[in-house]
Amino acid sequence: MIINFKKNKLLIFGNGYSTKFLIKRAKNYFNSITIVTRRIPHLRIRNINYVAFYDLKKVIRVMNNSLIVSTVPPNSKNEDPILKLYKNYFKSSNSIFGYISSTSVYNDGINFENSNTFPKTKRGTVRILIEKKWKKYCRNIKIFRCGGIYGIQRHPMIEYLKGNIGIPHKPNHYTNRIHVEDLANIVLHVLSKNISSTVVNVVDPNPSIGFDAISYVANSLELKKPILIDYKDPSLSKMRRSFFETSKLVKSGVINKEFNYKFLHPHYSKALLALTRNIIKKKNSS
Repeated sequence: MIINFKKNKLLIFGNGYSTKFLIKRAKNYFNSITIVTRRIPHLRIRNINYVAFYDLKKVIRVMNNSLIVSTVPPNSKNEDPILKLYKNYFKSSNSIFGYISSTSVYNDGINFENSNTFPKTKRGTVRILIEKKWKKYCRNIKIFRCGGIYGIQRHPMIEYLKGNIGIPHKPNHYTNRIHVEDLANIVLHVLSKNISSTVVNVVDPNPSIGFDAISYVANSLELKKPILIDYKDPSLSKMRRSFFETSKLVKSGVINKEFNYKFLHPHYSKALLALTRNIIKKKNSS
């Protein structure tokens, strides 16, 4: 995958799970990488600059003529903290922007980038309103609507191996997921290209049903079979039940049409199997 950037500086808002993988990939392409975060870590990644979120002068100085990616979700007040503090600067900036959003903006059924966005959930409604604000304040912006992000140290088999084998299930409910390594690659790839689409759905090309994927891993590794739990079961948390409110199948009409990309992890079930094998291997070798 060939990537050529018009900007040689990368600034990332947020220092969470996705950022670590963005950095890992971006190190090959940028002279300067800066993370803007509320909590500057004691253990820092070598050759990465860290700037405090509320240090406006320093942040604005670094932002000039950069590629800027926000990984920050809405806060408890349903606001985007990045826009709240920096939107006026964004409006006059010559930087290139990427905002990592969510597939929660879609409703039931099959959805592509040009599908209508009439979300059922409050979470989706908040996201679509924030997307509109990013488009309003940033002249050069790409919106990445991501499926559920998973990868090393972040997937359902971690709890499963601890004995939590009850898996919520809703018939014909597909999980729209993306491996964090593919997410990092696609975000950087899109921001380096002059593609026409403002929105890109970042989901793997082979949607799967969550219970089926976990069953596949359990059968392959001769683990205990998962116990099916109805998604309406009151023992499940409200948050966990909310993920089943909308049964949507999200696809990308942009990836591999406007640019070529070969997924590292095209199948959720196979990627989950590899991640689980890695946990077991480490446990047996310790």
